[in-house]
Amino acid sequence: MTALQSDTSILKVVYDVYNEKGKAEGASASYAEKVAKSFGYSAEELETLPENANMGLSCGNPLATASIKEGETVLDLGSGGGIDILLAASKVGPIGQAIGLDMSPNMISLARQNAKKKNLFPPQVCFIQTGLTESLPIASDSVDCILSNCVINLLPVSGKESLLKEAYRVLKPGGRVVLDDIIAKTILPDDILANLASYVNCVSGAIQLDEYKRSLIRGTSMIPEQPDYNANDWVAAYQIYAIKSGVPTGDSPPALLRSWDAYPAVQSTPPVITAEAVASLIRDKSKNESGYAVIDVRRNDHGGGHVRGSHQWAAQTFYDDLPKFFEKFGNTKEVIFYCGSSAGRGPRCAGWYQDYLDAEGTQGSSAKILEGGIKGWLNKFPDQEDLVDCD
Repeated sequence: MTALQSDTSILKVVYDVYNEKGKAEGASASYAEKVAKSFGYSAEELETLPENANMGLSCGNPLATASIKEGETVLDLGSGGGIDILLAASKVGPIGQAIGLDMSPNMISLARQNAKKKNLFPPQVCFIQTGLTESLPIASDSVDCILSNCVINLLPVSGKESLLKEAYRVLKPGGRVVLDDIIAKTILPDDILANLASYVNCVSGAIQLDEYKRSLIRGTSMIPEQPDYNANDWVAAYQIYAIKSGVPTGDSPPALLRSWDAYPAVQSTPPVITAEAVASLIRDKSKNESGYAVIDVRRNDHGGGHVRGSHQWAAQTFYDDLPKFFEKFGNTKEVIFYCGSSAGRGPRCAGWYQDYLDAEGTQGSSAKILEGGIKGWLNKFPDQEDLVDCD
């Protein structure tokens, strides 16, 4: 028996346990299938999922009552291996968006792998690592439907309230919430509340239905020994369905506040190269294509001038295009990236490329960042046609 001393300690235990589960070394496939079918997932639905997308961690089936429509934006709070988001993706279609949030980096990595196996990529399908007790990286009034499946009970009480307030914020007027969770049948005794195993097994964190409802209203205006009691005496699975008041106002903002959150964070720190050094490379006729390449990662703002001879690879799809990019530039000694001011997209794409090179063990190519981006380039070389090209 271990006393839970703080909200931070609760979240740390939950993080450690579920991050370990994210290594996909948990429940057997037969057990996971049995659990999912018991909550109404059909055999046909489960057959469409990659291995380990269904991890046997459900306590319900929010998709069964969510009435998801083509073109909608769906958000899953605690998306795990991706089961509900991958199934939702088939409902929203290519013009919709399905976003999964999870605090565990291993879960997010697993879910992204599963999405890739289904040829599902951002922006249609996104998995983002974020703390569920923090401000969500989602725009206000941007989501049609919010799902959650056996996750909210794992948060401390203050975390539950914070998440429900955030759910209300991001939901469109008229949008709906479908939460499958574990609800306490009665007030839980101290010995259960203080049991760490009970907490990570979705018992001790359960609150009573009335408390859940009050939270919704407020939102709107290493594992120790197993428990030695019957959990069914104290808690039960329950589905909560709610609709945000108001009328949809037409066009809504993009749901993701930062589109790059849907991809792994950059690990490397590519060096900066000055505009003068790049200009010397371009003007040095002895340099061949294997010596350097300049990459413009702008897309819609590509006009207005660019580095002469640069290749355009839009930042929005760059991470997914990395294998093709590596095939083209993997033997190029210096690959130099830029965007408007080389303060965001350029460094990020350079970092992703360097991370890819490091993962491949390739040393014949390296990423660099053009200092000042295209703005600095045009300021330094405004009338020099051998260095500047315009569309």
